Amino acid sequence: MTQPLVYLDDYLAQKDFKKSLRPLAQRFRAEVGLPEDLDELGLVCPDVVRAADELQKKYPGMGTFMLAEGSAERFDENGKPIEYRTRVGFAYYQDVLLELAEAGTGSDIFSTHLAPDGRITIHHMGYFSRGDEHEIGGKKYAPKLKALGYTSPEWAAKVAAGMTIHVAIYNTYENAQNLSLEFLDFRLLGFPVDYPKKAAEAFGEFQNRIGPRVLVVPGHTGGVRLEWSLHGRAELNQAPSEVWKHITDPAHLSAWWGLDVSSESSGGDPAAVGTKRRVQGKVDSETINVVQTITESKGPMLLRYTTSDNGIFREGDSVMTVTGSGNTSELVWQLSFVPEESLTGRAVMNRGNQWVGESLKRLSGLLGGTSFQSKIDSEMVGPGQ
Repeated sequence: MTQPLVYLDDYLAQKDFKKSLRPLAQRFRAEVGLPEDLDELGLVCPDVVRAADELQKKYPGMGTFMLAEGSAERFDENGKPIEYRTRVGFAYYQDVLLELAEAGTGSDIFSTHLAPDGRITIHHMGYFSRGDEHEIGGKKYAPKLKALGYTSPEWAAKVAAGMTIHVAIYNTYENAQNLSLEFLDFRLLGFPVDYPKKAAEAFGEFQNRIGPRVLVVPGHTGGVRLEWSLHGRAELNQAPSEVWKHITDPAHLSAWWGLDVSSESSGGDPAAVGTKRRVQGKVDSETINVVQTITESKGPMLLRYTTSDNGIFREGDSVMTVTGSGNTSELVWQLSFVPEESLTGRAVMNRGNQWVGESLKRLSGLLGGTSFQSKIDSEMVGPGQ
């Protein structure tokens, strides 16, 4: 039985936000012996920029979100390193760190909690801790979790962002109100430190006033190989079910991608997992001839697909999310990839960014609405330039 999603605004509406969170998975947390008050909430939304702007506008006292996109230095799922990339945002509200995240490419860790109507949901409850045993105030929680059958984190990440952040996330959905449990350990040169609240707030203010609104950082060339990504959004005057047709049906895709799209599916459903799509044509002066394979399909809300080597990038992983109600929808489209060694990341980004922008404009023209794109400018830093 699928458990219901937990919505952030149900708690933000309370006068004492931090206290209102205490009932979240209360029985499970008491069984583990975890502190009553949470340090952090992991949140899922279709688009972090829009979510951050709306939260800052609606709730007095909401911190200014620092927004970034990138890949962890290492991201493990069930002990195996995978390629995962997403956009995130961080801000404090009433002494609780809020972490916004999009579905991202390479894993369904956050897409499991994407709401059909686009509301912000709570994915995990977080604590600041120390070491692999998740020590808080002298108590070690890894042994307690192991005794309950949680022998290791489902997801573990090492994030380098001026400091190193060790993240451990346990799949406690079934027993903890459809929430996972996260532990965060912040380190600087190997020494334990606190989350840099003032510095993060200052950087968020800088992004709001001057930009870039989202700091985009390519992935590392080691364990995580999805070095670059493109990101676009469209607000459309059609129901999600109609938008779904336009992101799955080959004829519709051909019309707004400006490329020839055909598909092969054993069951005849162009959105079925395992369906292969042949995409041919030209982007700028480059000939495109690739095979896309659908790896996750939750109509009409989420479509994930991988892309074969096309001479421009060696591999790719893309995700499209469609949220909304009635006759309005929001499409968010993220493509992550590794460019060929003979091409610079900048060259691929510029060509791809132009194509994504033109495609979304065509889709907006077909369905009515407005398209948006992340800027490709000085925010691009790292390898491949």
